[in-house]
Amino acid sequence: MNRYGRQAQEALKSASPTRYSQIQNPEEFFTKLGEEAETQVVQLQRDLVSPGASAAEEILKLRLLTAGKETGPVDLPRRDHRLDGL
Repeated sequence: MNRYGRQAQEALKSASPTRYSQIQNPEEFFTKLGEEAETQVVQLQRDLVSPGASAAEEILKLRLLTAGKETGPVDLPRRDHRLDGL
């Protein structure tokens, strides 16, 4: 299971243990969910790189987009997240 699957699994366990307990096979479910999320993230990263950008600009943009993987989140928590306030 990748990091997206683990994050989703931990979030659901914490926010709604009852819903989590209703998932037949959590390992399989969150593994698949994580893979789908990662595919979308990779595609979004590709879409955000400008077609006319130089290789150096593309590398810089991708490094900025993926910096959170190594350093963790650097921005403040979002207030509009749907799990907030549960």
